[in-house]
Amino acid sequence: MGQRLEDIAREHPGKRVEVWFEDEARFGQQGSLTRVWSRRGSRPRAVRQTGFEWLYVLATVCPPNGQAAGLLSPYIDAKIINIFLQQFSKQLPDGVHAVLIWDQAGFHKSKETFVPGNISIIELPAYSPELNPV
Repeated sequence: MGQRLEDIAREHPGKRVEVWFEDEARFGQQGSLTRVWSRRGSRPRAVRQTGFEWLYVLATVCPPNGQAAGLLSPYIDAKIINIFLQQFSKQLPDGVHAVLIWDQAGFHKSKETFVPGNISIIELPAYSPELNPV
């Protein structure tokens, strides 16, 4: 079982503990079909666009104070998560310890993922996207 919020607050005396929620989304264009001119009585389909382009949006929000932070990336892996965590860590004011609640995506649980000292992680239960307000 993971850490509890009370335990994290006890481990960081003198710090204001803020709860943040993180999630990521993929936006992009994938090839689509269209109808083409053809002999009467038939309407064959053809690929309209074959390109694949993605943009990943990583976002974290703190509902009580209304703050948010984010990162845009053309791909996502543990390296990008580390960049995101470092950026987020630097945005936190002195005296604040963030508890980041996120899902159990593979790049979150990677051995290569490094969590800065002013951030603690609590994982959501598996297959429960409805618990994440992002």
